[in-house]
Amino acid sequence: SKYGVKLAIDDFGCGFNNESRLYKYKFDFIKIDRSLTSLIDVDTEKYKLIKRIKKLSDEMGTTIIAEGVETIEQANLLKGLDIKRYQGFLYYKALPLEIITELQW
Repeated sequence: SKYGVKLAIDDFGCGFNNESRLYKYKFDFIKIDRSLTSLIDVDTEKYKLIKRIKKLSDEMGTTIIAEGVETIEQANLLKGLDIKRYQGFLYYKALPLEIITELQW
C-alpha cells in the first residue's frame, strides 16, 4: 500500500477465516493455521487442502505463511508446494519479547 502497511489473514483454514474473506478484503499474506500444517505429512486431505489454498493464493497475488511447522518432513512438503515462508518450533521456540530483541540474527 502507499502507506507501507501490509495485511495478513491469520489462522486461515479454521473458524471464520475462509475463502469468502479473501474475496471481501485485500490481504497481502495468508497464514495457514497450524491445525492444517502440523499434520501435512500424515494426512493427505490436509496436504490437498494446503495445495488448493496455495493455488488460490497465487491467483490472488498473496503470499502464504505456514504456521506450526515442526518437522523437516512438513517443511519439505511445503517447499514442494512452493511455499517459502514458515514459522514454528522447527525454526525457533516461542520466546519472550525481551529475549527476541537481544538475539543476533
